[in-house]
Amino acid sequence: MDKVRRPGADKAFTYWEPVLKEWGVGLSETEFWDYWFNAEKVSDVMINFAKDLKERDIRVFLLSNNFKERADYYGHYPWIHDVIDKTYFSWQTDLVKPDIEAWKLVLEENGLKPEECLYFDDQQKNLDASMEIGIKSFMFTNDEDLQKIVTEHLQ
Repeated sequence: MDKVRRPGADKAFTYWEPVLKEWGVGLSETEFWDYWFNAEKVSDVMINFAKDLKERDIRVFLLSNNFKERADYYGHYPWIHDVIDKTYFSWQTDLVKPDIEAWKLVLEENGLKPEECLYFDDQQKNLDASMEIGIKSFMFTNDEDLQKIVTEHLQ
């Protein structure tokens, strides 16, 4: 994952293909991505919440340690362009969380102050890094908790 999340990485499947062969898993590249990506479920609750935030002129950014193929897959979701102001994928920025520079890039490019932002993640090391620069950060547990936290901070 360290290599594939960086700019200039080879096609991601080239990193997984030898392991799949070693395990006797005979999936083609297309079958592999279909299996992996189709297992993800979109949360209509979060999409609608993000739309609501957007209607209230609240900006939403996506900061993700991800590789090109997965980011391309996300780009096929029609809603992502409607609700996300800008995406920051590590394969494009060469900044992999928990590198503090990843958050600094988002702040600087968008004229944001850390104390004006809320950040959610499912990994404590990423929360710790974002808090180091003054961003209010929360462990993502579920859609309802995220909505509650954001709503409380908007009041």
